[in-house]
Amino acid sequence: MPAIATHPQDIAILNLNMLMQLEGKYRKDLAKHLGRMPQAVSRMFISGSEWTFNDMWKAAEFVGVSLDVLTD
Repeated sequence: MPAIATHPQDIAILNLNMLMQLEGKYRKDLAKHLGRMPQAVSRMFISGSEWTFNDMWKAAEFVGVSLDVLTD
């Protein structure tokens, strides 16, 4: 059984992935929105590196939700 995400950032990343899939949005487009290289954004999703508050805020904006929706 997979571990359940309990860290707010992990929950936000799971929700962000889900919303991006539902809307047909890609990480390369998120990277552009964040002003980062696509490879850097892929590492942010995979490596478990800490996201900045601004990056998480902009990611929520990218999928059209508030930050609290991502972490709920």
